[in-house]
Amino acid sequence: MGRDVRRRWFGLGRSLVGDPLHLAAWLVVAGAFVAPVQLWEHLPVGCPFRLASGLPCPGCGLTRSFSALAHMDPVAAFAHHPFGPFLLVAMGVALVLKPRGERLDAWLNRLWRMHRGLRWGAAGIAIAWGAWAVARAVATGWQS
Repeated sequence: MGRDVRRRWFGLGRSLVGDPLHLAAWLVVAGAFVAPVQLWEHLPVGCPFRLASGLPCPGCGLTRSFSALAHMDPVAAFAHHPFGPFLLVAMGVALVLKPRGERLDAWLNRLWRMHRGLRWGAAGIAIAWGAWAVARAVATGWQS
C-alpha cells in the first residue's frame, strides 16, 4: 500500500473519530447500502415516541426509506417517508463536498451563517415536514 493511500485512509479514520457527526452520517449512508431492505421490515419497533404513544414520530420510516433508495427503489423510498430520499441525498452530498480537515458540524454551521437562502429553505422544509408529520399522526390515530 502506497504512503499516500495509507495517509489518506488513516487520516479519514482520525477525522471520523474526532468528528462524531461525520462518523454518524457515514454510518447512516453506508448502512443504507449494506443492510438488505428486508432487514428493516422484520425488526421490532424501536422508536420511543411510537412505543409510548402508538403514533409515528416525524422520523418514523426514514431508515426504511434510506434503504429502499440505496437499493434503487425510489417508489418504496417515497412511500416509507416522503422526505427520506431528499435527506439521504443531502447527507451524501454534504459528505462529498465537506472540505478535508474541517469538522462536519463546523462546515454546516459556516454554510448556515453564510447563506440566507439555505436558512429560508430549511425553514420551509421544517414547516412542510412538521405539517406532514401532524397529518400522518392524525390519520394514523383515526385508523387505530
